[in-house]
Amino acid sequence: MGSLPMNCLLLAFTILLQINGFHGCIEEERRGLLEIKTNFRMMNGDTMLLSWIHGKESNCCNWERVTCDPTTGRVVELDLNNLHISNTLDTPDYFLNVSLFSPFKEIRILDLSENYLRSSANTTGFIKLVHLKRLNLAFNWFNNGNFKSLSALKQLKFLNLSQNNFGRLLPVQDLSALWNLEILDLSYNKFKGNLSLQDPISFKNLKVLDLSDNNFMGSVPQIIGLMSSLSALSLAYNNLTGFLPSKEPKVPNLSFYCSRRMNGWIPSI
Repeated sequence: MGSLPMNCLLLAFTILLQINGFHGCIEEERRGLLEIKTNFRMMNGDTMLLSWIHGKESNCCNWERVTCDPTTGRVVELDLNNLHISNTLDTPDYFLNVSLFSPFKEIRILDLSENYLRSSANTTGFIKLVHLKRLNLAFNWFNNGNFKSLSALKQLKFLNLSQNNFGRLLPVQDLSALWNLEILDLSYNKFKGNLSLQDPISFKNLKVLDLSDNNFMGSVPQIIGLMSSLSALSLAYNNLTGFLPSKEPKVPNLSFYCSRRMNGWIPSI
């Protein structure tokens, strides 16, 4: 009985948060954001994150490129796209410290595209981002060492790894662990060898698949024809032979199939 008043207070506090919203950001996340800014500043003096300032009076939920949940104050989206890091090959290697994102326990959308970052030896920080639904790492210099940690992101629906330095064989086992994936873009990389895919059940939710501009060879895997949710597919500019049946009954939603040219059809969710 003695715990009843405390339970009532907690309930009242929760209701007030839902009604009025959370006016402020989590201190751990505010410090985490400032660490990210410091890290990017070492790569490029002007990170454009001018609203990210020290001082507890500064609410990080109001900072540019940051979106918080209005009820909890937790960061749910970080848009760090195109922070104007040099992309020339004669500049120093800029490695992404993935552990910088570990304070953001509720983050759902992370965009690090167009920063020309290289992957560090330790990418296990991705494992902690268990609520992530959208991850955009396009236009960087990441390689195959990232796939193991990415395979832990079970809630991912959107994954863009285009225009990177991925090579060798496609890590199908790691990708097939992403059961909820709906959009996968692996275009403009250096994957090679036969395009070997596992049981289509592993990709049962996949709607968009872009494997264009790689070095895949051999026959178009007919198992693609069993991916019942697939609506858009591009295999352009590879060394593949054969084709998908134009009236494959198992792919009732396939409305776009590109075997030679791309037309910019990757949608957003």
